[in-house]
Amino acid sequence: MTEPVCLKPASAAAQIQLIVAGYAMAYGSARIVGSRLGDIYGRRRMFISGLALFTTSSAACGLAPNAGVVVLARGMQGLSAALLSPQILAILSSLYEGTAWPRR
Repeated sequence: MTEPVCLKPASAAAQIQLIVAGYAMAYGSARIVGSRLGDIYGRRRMFISGLALFTTSSAACGLAPNAGVVVLARGMQGLSAALLSPQILAILSSLYEGTAWPRR
């Protein structure tokens, strides 16, 4: 079994910070675009695409040979989550309309 990338001596502190922040930066910057793509191309299609991309990028994170690959894969995870999460909210709001909407 190999040692995790973040524990290897070659991983600099800046790379570890990018691993953590790369997801948030990509997710935050692309969330509105992901919502608009769902409006244009269909929520179900974008949900499935986002889920497939997220799964693929998660596998890339797990199999990454160095910290640079992890940084790129985490960025892809953020972009695919930005594609995925607005579709969930839009699908739920279209399922429950009017009095069927659950009260809080």
